[in-house]
Amino acid sequence: MCVDDSPSICSKMKRILEGAGYRFIAVSDPIQALPLMSEKKPELLLIDLVMPVIGGYELTSQIRRIPAFQHTPLIIFSGNMLDRIRAKLAGANDTLSKLVSAEEILAMVERWLPVSTSV
Repeated sequence: MCVDDSPSICSKMKRILEGAGYRFIAVSDPIQALPLMSEKKPELLLIDLVMPVIGGYELTSQIRRIPAFQHTPLIIFSGNMLDRIRAKLAGANDTLSKLVSAEEILAMVERWLPVSTSV
């Protein structure tokens, strides 16, 4: 699941991940993320850092309070070292820049997901 208010980022992630055989869910409104997570039970979360109403740090903290998602791999989009440290403190497993290549995105996903989760 990708939670990002940018339609172009969600579209890019969808193209890359579905092209590699993964199921993909895009959420453009962070307010809708938690109910959709409860319903769809994603195995990996990609969260934008800067979004309206609820930012990535707050959303990550809320997600980590839900027992079913305490151990779900969560990656925050960020390129800044300070943001990376804060993301880890909020409960993120890793960070990823939005400006990376498809290969780098897939390598990050494969790092955190078991092989059996791809379609």
